[in-house]
Formats: sequence, C-alpha cells, structure tokens
Amino acid sequence: MIELAGRKILITGAASGIGKATAHYLAERGASIVGLDLNAVGLKKVEEEFALNGYSFLGIEANLQSDNLEEAFMTAVDDGIKLTGLVHCAGISSIVPLKSLSRDRLHTVMDINFYSFVELTRLYSKKKYSDGGSIVSISSLAAQLPRAYELPYIASKAAMNAAIPCLAIELASKGVRVNGIMPGVVDTGMITAQQTDAQKQFIENMTRKTLLGAALPTDIASVIAFLLSDESRMITGRIIPVDGGMFL
Repeated sequence: MIELAGRKILITGAASGIGKATAHYLAERGASIVGLDLNAVGLKKVEEEFALNGYSFLGIEANLQSDNLEEAFMTAVDDGIKLTGLVHCAGISSIVPLKSLSRDRLHTVMDINFYSFVELTRLYSKKKYSDGGSIVSISSLAAQLPRAYELPYIASKAAMNAAIPCLAIELASKGVRVNGIMPGVVDTGMITAQQTDAQKQFIENMTRKTLLGAALPTDIASVIAFLLSDESRMITGRIIPVDGGMFL
C-alpha cells in the first residue's frame, strides 16, 4: 500500500466528489489534509468524518476565483509545517450552445478550472509554502474527445493539459513534479447532475464503450496517491488517462 505518513497535502474541491474521496484515501495512508472548498457546510462534514477516524484535516473556505488565494496558503502552513503536495480537483462543468455562450460564462469556467490551477501552482512553488513535492491536477478525457455545447469545459481542460509539461519543466529545479490525470466516466455528482437528456445519453454511451465501466472516485484517488508518493519520483510533466479502456 502507498505510504504517505508525514505528508501534508492541499486538496481543492475537498468537500465533494473526487476531492473528498481523495482526502479520505490519502488520510487513510497517513497524510495530513488541508481541504479548500467554497462549500463551508461540506467542509464541516468532512472535518467531522475525519475526527471520527482520528485523521488530520484543516478545512479552509476559499473561492478559487479570488485574487488572493495566498491567504489560504498562509493558513495552511500556519502550524509551521510546509506542504508536500497539491491536488487540484475543483472544477465546474458547462453545457451551453455557442449562440448562448457569453464571455462572462467562458471566463468563469476558465477561471475556476484553469487559471486557478496556474495560480495554485505558482503559490505552492514558493519556498515558504513547500520544499519540493508533487502537484496533481484533474483534467478530463473530454480534452481529447470534443463534443458540442461544452466548449468552455473542454477548452479549460485542454489548456490544463498544455500547461502541465510547461510547469513541470520550469519547476523541476525546485524539486516539484507536476502531473495530470484524465479520468473517463466517473460516477460523481457532476455527472449525475448533467443538464440535458442528450448529455445523459452521451455519458451512458461512453460508459458502454468503456471496457471496465465507469470509475469510482476512489479509483482516481488511488492514482493521485501514487503520483504524490515517492513511488512515482521519475514521473513528471505527464497527463495520465484513467479511462477504464475507453479508447481501446
């Protein structure tokens, strides 16, 4: 089993979905978790769940569209212990036809899904917040599977995929590894809350084409744990599909 004792990991989107599953998965392996999310109620619930199991969790209510995410990092290391990992799970979906797509909507999706990832990485790489470590960002197989009505979401994930190797090259000298994961169909709230019948049908079709079926959030969390651990010390600048064999 992957061992993460002594690690301190900051996770965005920690109140639900893949982020919450990852927080639990990493804590079970010894990591201390700092969870960022806009959902204060959800963070409180995670905190209570961690307390029952004796795990370390610090919940920080934060808006990824804020111009001052550094406050969250300052709070994260207020105990004098630096971060050893960052996992960017937070993100929003967007299903809207081009004729109805506004500049503001496009900007919002890019801001939460992509711009915040770059800012989080910039802050993490500061010596006062970390001494090396590993960054993992959740992309999507949608970045390689274009479809109508999802331009903002797909563009944001494609931008993330393009940024990861650039960041990995720049941060290698600081001992920071940067990788991404492209899940296929994952059984999370984001999927079950799809807005249209056509989108639901698309997800069902993709699931049928996937050799191993839809993934659970813990299936993604296990790969994140690997990328955060020393077992993956020679992997950086890569975007890894975790798609259950969708394209085979």
